[in-house]
Amino acid sequence: MGQESSSHLELEHLIGYSFRSRGFLDKVSSRDVLDGKRYELLGDALIKFTLMDHLSRKYPDWNDFKISNKLDLLLNRDRSKEIVDNFHLKKFVNMEKSDKLILDSLIGVIYVDGGGEGGAGCKAVKKVIYKLWQLGDGAPETKKYWNRSLFHAVKINRECF
Repeated sequence: MGQESSSHLELEHLIGYSFRSRGFLDKVSSRDVLDGKRYELLGDALIKFTLMDHLSRKYPDWNDFKISNKLDLLLNRDRSKEIVDNFHLKKFVNMEKSDKLILDSLIGVIYVDGGGEGGAGCKAVKKVIYKLWQLGDGAPETKKYWNRSLFHAVKINRECF
């Protein structure tokens, strides 16, 4: 088994998803600007949708302000870096991309590889996002992010008034 194959298997193990087509994994590192950008845009939308859906279900009594603040924390640069570092995702990308774009590309590629809307793409994406963001099965939120959430809310209130 070659290094590329073992690298693919390692990534699949880390994220909990087995690619149907190994070629799709290469799309995460695509140098084709148009091709890579499409996966990034798709992944960005899927991540936001999945996280928003999760928050709406988990906190049905929260108002828009609270949900928006929590969503911002789940999507911010620090959280993206933490996820990429925790899962060592940069070692699987053959070009320089920001942490956010790595996550966006990966999720976009998983959705398409999983069959998109007509296939198992939605379920695959949800499973991977829940794993990467540690949302599933009542996984505790990190205290660091709850404290930041409170600080962020206070800061915004002071700026608005």
